[in-house]
Amino acid sequence: MKSKIYYITDSSNWVISEIGRSLERHLIPYNFKMVTNTRFNFFGIKHYSTRYAVGKFFIKDPFAKRILTYFHGEDSDTLLLQKFRKYQNNIDIIHTSCLFTKYHLIKNGIRDEKIKIIPIGIDVDQFKVASIAEKLRSRAELGIPSNSIVIGSFQKDGNGWDEGNEPKLCKGPDLFCDVIEKISQETPVFVLLTGPARGYVKNRLKAAGILFKHIYLEKYQDIHKCFAALDLYLVTSRLEGGPRAPMECMASGIPIISTKVGQTPELIEHGTDGYLVDIGQTDLMKDLALNIISNNSIKNEFIKNGLEKVKSYDYKVIAKRYYDELYCPLMK
Repeated sequence: MKSKIYYITDSSNWVISEIGRSLERHLIPYNFKMVTNTRFNFFGIKHYSTRYAVGKFFIKDPFAKRILTYFHGEDSDTLLLQKFRKYQNNIDIIHTSCLFTKYHLIKNGIRDEKIKIIPIGIDVDQFKVASIAEKLRSRAELGIPSNSIVIGSFQKDGNGWDEGNEPKLCKGPDLFCDVIEKISQETPVFVLLTGPARGYVKNRLKAAGILFKHIYLEKYQDIHKCFAALDLYLVTSRLEGGPRAPMECMASGIPIISTKVGQTPELIEHGTDGYLVDIGQTDLMKDLALNIISNNSIKNEFIKNGLEKVKSYDYKVIAKRYYDELYCPLMK
């Protein structure tokens, strides 16, 4: 009989839970179940979806094999990393999504042989390249002028779950606003925002006189409607485990410019299916954005190559890797 696999996540309706739902859609035949309640003892495999579950490993679990996903962290997380080092023997496999995080973990005392890299993926069939008519329709539905140059940012980049007026600097909202302000000095732009806690960005855009719209989606599955309205997407983060946005852009036919964070150096080939910049290179990001906006041949090349690249990040592929590389070794 196959071991039961419990993917343990929190109750917030955001990226971690959506990853769990994507895995569950593809792994139900393998006794996979996403749960938020861990009060009971589970026999089989427990896969904790966030680094904040480190506290669960203080006592060895006699009932289950255990996996911890650690998408990203900072060296300044001293207390968390101390606990992680101390109790790593109680964790069978540590999963992360990129080389950046693997090196961070090894530098902080986690043994190399415990770490497995499988990237974050997306459900590619939830996205499509919008036709001109569909793009215009999406803009009309969202209240965006049809002739705008629309730049997207779909994430949570404020601290907490309220307005988010205090920036979460690891997500780079200050850098995003710097770049948008620089672009707007050369050509008018419209910014489309989704995600919770975007107060800092909204306040900066208002102060700069830049038009924007912020939409908080009840269902992540509706995100494709927002991508359909875009001309360009920017990732300005200082730290990431993914992010998923570059893959979503590729699947939606939207050019992407990103800082070199998380799995983006392993995903984006600079100048072929997107652009990569070092963290803080806001002038260069502005120049590259203007290059895409004014050059259809570059834009079309990025779209064509991105659509091919993203196929290997489909959860049909990624979920099978979870099963083969994380779960099967613990069933032996």
